[in-house]
Amino acid sequence: MYRCVLLVVLYVAATIVTVHAQRVGGYAKVAVTDKDVIAAADFAVKVQSKKEMLMLAKIIKAEAQVVAGRNFRVTMDLHVDGGVRTAEATVWAKLDGTRELTRWEWKGPARK
Repeated sequence: MYRCVLLVVLYVAATIVTVHAQRVGGYAKVAVTDKDVIAAADFAVKVQSKKEMLMLAKIIKAEAQVVAGRNFRVTMDLHVDGGVRTAEATVWAKLDGTRELTRWEWKGPARK
């Protein structure tokens, strides 16, 4: 009887540890109103604006990942060529306070 209970407790504990281990280092949701998210979105738009004319309309979704600093994955709507287009950007906020746009991906065509 005790052996069964001990096995069940060990199984549950191992499952909890496994689930937690899979989340460490992963992205977690962050409020779109968070000042660091807004700064990351503004930075991404500033960098991408050097290639094409665009302006931030709205931050739709934001996630952060702790690395050597933080990665912010931001989904946003942008004003582009008289329409609105959605993009997802990843900005690395480094420990020294600098930022780097590491990924920019358009999500679908422009909408009027």
